[in-house]
Amino acid sequence: MGIAETSVAAQSRARTWTRLHQHLGSAPGPLTYDMVSRAAAEHLDESDDLDWKRDLPQPPMHGQWNEFAKDISAMANTRGGLLIYGVADNHEIIGIDWE
Repeated sequence: MGIAETSVAAQSRARTWTRLHQHLGSAPGPLTYDMVSRAAAEHLDESDDLDWKRDLPQPPMHGQWNEFAKDISAMANTRGGLLIYGVADNHEIIGIDWE
């Protein structure tokens, strides 16, 4: 395996292991609903790479799209992270209204 291949493999692994994985003691891999549910139940705090959101942003009114863009940009301009929608401020999973 060459240097470029090693770098790509390392980046790929890094994206599959998050602070949420670390908190739960989970091996690298895709996130599951059970993992998110457990992290919320354990009141995993928000950080620079994890943001719990109650609702999806609504169409442009009151600058909500701007807030959505800022959230995405903040994650993209650092080391990445997770925006998880459908979780109330008290960490209760409430789901998302798709209507």
